[in-house]
Amino acid sequence: MDGVGLVAKNYAYWLNRRYGKGYVITPATPGYTYDDKIPVMRFFSLPIPKKHPYRFGVPWLDFSFRKAVRKIRFDIIHAHCPFVSGMVALRIAKRHGIPLVASFHTKYHEDFKSIIRSKLILNYLMKRIVRFYERADVVWVPNNATITTLREYGYKGDIEVMPNGTDITPPKDTDPLRESANKEFRTTDKDFVMLFIGQMRWEKNLRLIIDALGRLVERKRFKMIFVGEGPAMDEIQALVKKRGLVDHVRFLGVVRDRKRIESYYARADLFLFPSLYDTSPLVLREAAAFKLPLLFVEKASAAEDVVDRKNGFLSANNVAAYADKILAIMKDKRTLAKAGTGARSSFYRTWEQTVDEVAQRYRTIIEDYRRVHG
Repeated sequence: MDGVGLVAKNYAYWLNRRYGKGYVITPATPGYTYDDKIPVMRFFSLPIPKKHPYRFGVPWLDFSFRKAVRKIRFDIIHAHCPFVSGMVALRIAKRHGIPLVASFHTKYHEDFKSIIRSKLILNYLMKRIVRFYERADVVWVPNNATITTLREYGYKGDIEVMPNGTDITPPKDTDPLRESANKEFRTTDKDFVMLFIGQMRWEKNLRLIIDALGRLVERKRFKMIFVGEGPAMDEIQALVKKRGLVDHVRFLGVVRDRKRIESYYARADLFLFPSLYDTSPLVLREAAAFKLPLLFVEKASAAEDVVDRKNGFLSANNVAAYADKILAIMKDKRTLAKAGTGARSSFYRTWEQTVDEVAQRYRTIIEDYRRVHG
């Protein structure tokens, strides 16, 4: 499960709970246990080399899946990916004569650029992505900054903003959660704890975190917690060792227990998120539930609506500036608390709120489509 997967899961969960029957259609993942509260239709897939846990779907060879899909009378299809599952969504929409909503979540150009050396192939793939969104009836993005990215790719059609939410409810008492995290991290309340939750990929600008903390290792008492997995894990751990941070940094791998994740948010003092790759990270809303501010880099898409020292923190995208900013935050607990309160009021939004808007918009899209197409 990555950010896009969590969006799809929460859409399906709340739509089923509040509005009707909704399905998730996705490549099958061997060994993964699906939430039985959500109807999941899976099609055959193969692993993608060096891109674990992502998989390449092969729905055209999965005859039982194709037969099952044909039996369902969909009213609307919503694609969260422009690739194989997006093509499946497009075919279902065209076959049934129903509207297709397509959400743009990710900076695909950066993904492709890291593995494809040919500019010709890269440009071809980007044109295919733009063409997919041009064939959709409605295009959504999670924030205004993402509109700029899609425009840069060449898309000229209409775009609507539909923000994401979080499934976390702010607890009335965080002390039990903090105690649980302290026990797991082997920390005390005197330690300054920093957190990152996400994929272990260099595209997330994780080198900036490690190099910046390397400058502070002799000056301050702190713990840095990384949660997640990814292709750069071995290299990241090697850099931590090289910077002399082994006693200060812990890698927890993938954590699917949401209560454990909540304990991490409750205990952390600061969330480090220098990514220039992400568009609208769910961790921003999750952290806001616990009044935990994020430290971004300036001009990042993810930092839209962040005002330095008011509802989060901003730094220049260089090691010295990021290290200095962390040090300043450590010393100024009053501003840290103020930014946490601001983060709660600015960014906390539940999935129930989001899906209420989604369902209302779906109805309008369906009505408009039927009026035009009959």
